[in-house]
Amino acid sequence: MTTTTRIPDYSARALWTRSYSEQELEGIHAQGVDLTDSTVRLIGGWRLKSPTTAGQRSARMSKLAKRPRRESQQQKMYNAEGFLWGEPVGTTVAEVQAYVDKVANYEWFRRRWGTQRFHVESQRGLGGHGGYGNVTVGLNLTGQNGHKPGAQRNVVLHEMAHTLAGSDGGNWHGPKFARAMLELVRFAIGPAEAKQLRERFKQYRVKVGPPTPLREAARTPAARTVVTQKLWRVEYKLGKETKTASYETGTMKGALQSLLSTLERDPNAASITNVRIWRGVRQAAKPTRKAATRRPRA
Repeated sequence: MTTTTRIPDYSARALWTRSYSEQELEGIHAQGVDLTDSTVRLIGGWRLKSPTTAGQRSARMSKLAKRPRRESQQQKMYNAEGFLWGEPVGTTVAEVQAYVDKVANYEWFRRRWGTQRFHVESQRGLGGHGGYGNVTVGLNLTGQNGHKPGAQRNVVLHEMAHTLAGSDGGNWHGPKFARAMLELVRFAIGPAEAKQLRERFKQYRVKVGPPTPLREAARTPAARTVVTQKLWRVEYKLGKETKTASYETGTMKGALQSLLSTLERDPNAASITNVRIWRGVRQAAKPTRKAATRRPRA
């Protein structure tokens, strides 16, 4: 059991209170010191005793004034982004990773934030969290809240903006984040949605930082070569019914793991037989012929 007795150190003129360990307290007891009227709480190290002097109070207040307010507009950001819900970007981690890599490879992105690498992971639910290059989002495979199955596009961009804006001294949804989110919505979704988001920022009093400075074209990092995942076709027999599925992974083992993760909630998954996996071929889109246009007569 930890004792909570504290003995004042009178050598410091009662401005400081020293905390003693249990071994030191036993030695003090052995010396015959009375601890009946001592104050409580045993804390390691030295601690400033209250009340403090005026100079000490002003020094502490100045430090608190320089410290940024944390999460000053988190709920305001959530309210402003509410209209963006409803558009998925992928039902698997590989699809979401491909979308994130695609956005980060655009020239408008590289001119603002340079080369950024993101690692996508999945979680339960519809939300997500991110920062320091991590993007964790819910895949929403069951279609919660009436949304289409898949990771929500606004959630993916929201978590990317955390990495682009940084922690900002603990104010994760501060003005820097609002600016990064606004620019991502403008170029990744569209100018109309960005205009609506800016109006909602004013409605909910969200502070927005200055525009992100652009790099010179000569100093803009070159686009990265994105390796396209292989397409795998899977055919299996569940009971008397034959089913097929397609997965984009780097290896056949990854396709099999994707199949198992898809069927892990199916109570009849144990009766799967005749599983076949082979490399698929993507069907190229047929080119559309432009309609012939004639020059109008004068």
